[in-house]
Amino acid sequence: MKVLQDKSKVRILCLMGFGVMLLSSPVVGADQLISGIYQKGSNITEPKPQSDQILKTHSGGFGVRDENNEAVYVLNVDIIKPYDRTMYVKAEFQNPLNLDHPFVEQTEIPAGQSDLRLVYGPVKGLKIHRSYWVRILIYELVDKDKPVEVFLQHIKSYIDNTGPELILKSGLKR
Repeated sequence: MKVLQDKSKVRILCLMGFGVMLLSSPVVGADQLISGIYQKGSNITEPKPQSDQILKTHSGGFGVRDENNEAVYVLNVDIIKPYDRTMYVKAEFQNPLNLDHPFVEQTEIPAGQSDLRLVYGPVKGLKIHRSYWVRILIYELVDKDKPVEVFLQHIKSYIDNTGPELILKSGLKR
């Protein structure tokens, strides 16, 4: 998992009228990001970006690593009210191959940080048009038993990697 101080600029392209967004950016750990969260002009069946008093989804989807033909989770979240002290983060990513055992990553949010980029992978077992969740739990460093924030975002997949080859939804190209 990577925590970055600022978001990279992304270029959004709507591909072939499908409403699927391909974000072309220097995503940490991926060569391209296929958006799986609703954005203006995208597929209305995509999960809506979540927001509460502390966190707000900026973007997310599944990144593709071209050299390994692998998929990775990517979720970019804005911190609406930056914390005045360092906080502990546990991120859980739904495991398509074992729903009872999510992937877990841990990191810290430095005081004053205004965004959080979560990347996890490789991920196997994704299916096209299925939604998968990412849960963010934020704790005070001194008390990791009770989260002060729980945030859940669903991401729709336009990738199938249940077999030996990574397949993109019809109409998407790398």
